[in-house]
Amino acid sequence: MLGPAWKSDAVYNGGATVSYNGRLYRAKWWTTNERPDLSGQWGVWQDLGPC
Repeated sequence: MLGPAWKSDAVYNGGATVSYNGRLYRAKWWTTNERPDLSGQWGVWQDLGPC
């Protein structure tokens, strides 16, 4: 499963799924310009594992 590539200028609502650096992430709430790999455990992005 491969989501669309993450874009820094895009707006993502909760539940949106993106791919970034070979991993899949799901937004927990609204976000923009927050890199998925820097989100951390309590951040907006949930790491779903490799694409």
